[in-house]
Amino acid sequence: MKTMSLMEVNTLDQLCRLTYDNVTAGDFWLLSDAATVTIAAQKVGESPSARVTMTRKDFNQLVRAYTRQQRLRSTPTARAAAAEVKGADHE
Repeated sequence: MKTMSLMEVNTLDQLCRLTYDNVTAGDFWLLSDAATVTIAAQKVGESPSARVTMTRKDFNQLVRAYTRQQRLRSTPTARAAAAEVKGADHE
């Protein structure tokens, strides 16, 4: 059996062959198509209260950064943390 994740999708044909292409968690939805990913705040049966749409490339970059293992500092400092966050924006 062949498998593929939503992150690996590059074409509409691949998307259509998946078991699912939209995911829900509480009142949030992840809506996928071949080119973009939308995150929507929406209760079932209601219109979205907020929505963000981005390219798959940008979304995948966010997910990879969110799931990447990081070294821990021996002593956290506010200045060092702020500098690392600012530097992470440019990876």
